[in-house]
Amino acid sequence: MTDSGPLECALRELGEETRLPGDALRLVSSGPVQKIHHINTGNTFNVHPFLFELTNYPALRAVKTDWEHQSSQWIPVNEVIHFIRTTKAVPNLLLTWLRVYDPLKLREMIRDIKDDTVNGAAVLATKAVLALKHA
Repeated sequence: MTDSGPLECALRELGEETRLPGDALRLVSSGPVQKIHHINTGNTFNVHPFLFELTNYPALRAVKTDWEHQSSQWIPVNEVIHFIRTTKAVPNLLLTWLRVYDPLKLREMIRDIKDDTVNGAAVLATKAVLALKHA
């Protein structure tokens, strides 16, 4: 048996836990590995974040979660951060989301901060806070 990489494992898990066929998903982005410490067990996990989009919308009807899940729901992309902040979600989910989701407006705001060689720290800090609020 050969070892699978993180992407192959993620696709396999998605298939097992949702019954979505692999051709219904397209990889949008992947983020750097994140070490997450589980407080209850004391274990540390290496999380490989991936962001997928559905390419086959009829597959939505086929989604059926397995025994590992109590519930599931679809969250519109513009509501994900609010959902994470207001619910008891997976530990470090916001950081994980921000490692893979890079909306164009946020990218432009970050580029503006990076390229700003005129303004001082106060203005740059204000721009950074606005960018984070936009996220």
